Amino acid sequence: MIADAHAPAGGDPTLPQVFVSYAHDTTEHEDDVRFLARLLVAAGIDVVLDQWVHERQDWQAWATRAILTTDHTIAVASPRYAAAASGTAHADRVLAETTILRDLLHQSPREWTAKILPVVLPTHSPADLPRFLMPALTGHYAVTELSSPGIEDLVRVITKQRRRVKPAPGDVPPLPPEPEPAQHRSAPPQDIKRYAAEISPLCLAIRANLVKVDQDIEVPPLRTKAGRKANALQMRRYHEVLDAGWWKLSSVRLPTSEEDRRRIRQWQEIYLRLLAAYGMTAMWMERWASRPAALGLIPPVTASVAGVHTLKLHREFTHQSKLLGIIDPTGG
Repeated sequence: MIADAHAPAGGDPTLPQVFVSYAHDTTEHEDDVRFLARLLVAAGIDVVLDQWVHERQDWQAWATRAILTTDHTIAVASPRYAAAASGTAHADRVLAETTILRDLLHQSPREWTAKILPVVLPTHSPADLPRFLMPALTGHYAVTELSSPGIEDLVRVITKQRRRVKPAPGDVPPLPPEPEPAQHRSAPPQDIKRYAAEISPLCLAIRANLVKVDQDIEVPPLRTKAGRKANALQMRRYHEVLDAGWWKLSSVRLPTSEEDRRRIRQWQEIYLRLLAAYGMTAMWMERWASRPAALGLIPPVTASVAGVHTLKLHREFTHQSKLLGIIDPTGG
């Protein structure tokens, strides 16, 4: 699996040096590993391979020395190599190598993740790599064919030649700060009078939309089914107009003083309660309109209560609008 007993790396010390760790699964696999080593040597890389060593020696000590002295260790995938690493294969030389690699990777993961290069030859798959090498998480080198182009990625990482180079930074462009919005720099104080002046056009627009609902929907007497349906539709349209108006009203900046804010929030709360009341009244009117003709002449108690509650809120909202000097959007 590895070169000379006293100089595992051998060759020219100025060349990048790699040690090839693999298992002797079959003669064909040994031939493929040796041919991979020849391709690497042809690319200017000094390779330590046991097939090129002929003297008797302590292979475990030699493998340890080779792993520690070379620049990289290539771990070649094969079923027997993965089995040795998992402890399910018979003890042999590759068991010692995988044990050493696992220990080094555990001791200094950043350094040895870069130094150990998992390689998968064309006849094998990543599943034939030991799990401790984490091939799916940290990557591996797939040799699609045993040729110089097929091992290009492997040669690049060993010889430190990037496939793509990060460009040099350009000049930092001058980016002047954007001016702050005027309202953030010098927003004038807001009082209830100014607030009422800003919100009044929105209130008039809501009122105009409510008037349009009255013009579009003619409500016959409620004793008729058509009258009940028309009234239910009218209440539903009122609710839609008030709902759309709320989002515009709530966008107006509140007064500056907390006391004034509290008064406006009370006004807004009544508006929201009135909005909910119109929705509830519409629901009960729709149910009343869907009743059989014989029962339609008697209004449900809930519909009557909902109508009375809506009317009460309407009066309260009108009163609060007058106190604050705000145009009542409901037309009260």
